Amino acid sequence: LDVGCGYGILVNYLSLTDPGCRTVGTDIDVARIEKARKTIGNRNNIGFDVSDFLGNDFSRFNVVLAIDVLHYFDFEMQDQIMTHIGNKLGNDSLFIFRYPDIKPKWKYYWTYFQESIMVGSSITKTNNSKLHFRSSEVIETVLIKAGFKVQIYPNTSALPYSDTLFVCTKVAPGQ
Repeated sequence: LDVGCGYGILVNYLSLTDPGCRTVGTDIDVARIEKARKTIGNRNNIGFDVSDFLGNDFSRFNVVLAIDVLHYFDFEMQDQIMTHIGNKLGNDSLFIFRYPDIKPKWKYYWTYFQESIMVGSSITKTNNSKLHFRSSEVIETVLIKAGFKVQIYPNTSALPYSDTLFVCTKVAPGQ
């Protein structure tokens, strides 16, 4: 499941590279989902739905992806989303997402500037026009409380983005 899939590029890629895998993309942007649905063709291992994070039944999936989505929600909602996913996923399921860290500062400023343009010009549709970034350490704390073992991969490239990849494995209580 790719939450916030936009036009469904990643969902299509996964569907085409692994025909045995069922892939689903969701987004709040009806127009983008309509365009994504036009890419399905005769494949039966792919689907697209209009939905938000809390409207998804994550228990049906082994992997949940959220690439460049969580920072469009305020911190309280980010916490609710991560907790909701943690409550719904089965043990050993994955929650993989990319999130802009606030460090290093120069990358954070560039990412914030670029995202502000995307949201301000309505290229990226959100329910809220504000951006909400926080440190990887804070995100990790929330994820651990939600029942995940967390691996964090910061962007160490020369690219000017503060994007950090989180690979989270749902663990049984007490592990």
